[in-house]
Amino acid sequence: RWWFVTGVQTCALPISQVKAPRNASKEIYACMQYIQNHTNCQIGIDDVAGFIGKSRTYVTKKFRQETGESITDFIIKSKIRDAKRLLRYSNRSLSEISTHLCFSSQAYFQTVFKKSTGMTPNEYRNVHNEKWLELEENRNFKGKMRFLAVNQKLQKIIKMQCRTRRTASSSNRRSIG
Repeated sequence: RWWFVTGVQTCALPISQVKAPRNASKEIYACMQYIQNHTNCQIGIDDVAGFIGKSRTYVTKKFRQETGESITDFIIKSKIRDAKRLLRYSNRSLSEISTHLCFSSQAYFQTVFKKSTGMTPNEYRNVHNEKWLELEENRNFKGKMRFLAVNQKLQKIIKMQCRTRRTASSSNRRSIG
């Protein structure tokens, strides 16, 4: 779900939508939630460790054991996930997106995005906007087809009613005359 605040889209997922690995402890799950709900903040390992009240070493080791990836990789992956949403569903510029997600620069954001997805942010936006437009056109086409089908049915019903009226009125004339 997207949350709208005074016309600005944010990328925070409701906590119930954050998925944890099967073997993740409550601590690591809390770390994952914290990261995913703070992608628009400058966040690091110390912030995550401080959130659960454990040492940096303990958190990095336990996070990697339970998830199979580093905290830094998970932070970047979460930011890229939110960048994808912003690219798909907003008109924000790359500069605004990189600033919103607290990347050190737009160039670094583009480098990380391309490394993660295999395409630049603009390529990603163009590809997904085309798919979005195709879906919308398809929906509009289906809507027009439904309208035409209903319209044709209505025309048949009207013709049948007119025939029935003509038949009834002509039979009335015959009986009168």
